[in-house]
Amino acid sequence: MSRAVFWRISGDTASVAFDAAAGPFRYRCLATSGYITVTALSVADSAVLGTAKLAVQGHPLVATDPPCS
Repeated sequence: MSRAVFWRISGDTASVAFDAAAGPFRYRCLATSGYITVTALSVADSAVLGTAKLAVQGHPLVATDPPCS
């Protein structure tokens, strides 16, 4: 059975970068917070899926945090 997965990201996608082929998920520093939903769907069996809602913290959170660059 194939172990391939189809990835989907929705929501405030301006705050993240994701390379579904290679796998890295990177946070982009933004001044405001947001939410994204990441879904993994089995290519072999569409009944098999997982979803996670993630909060992406805006930056800087407090005055002592470094600014976005």
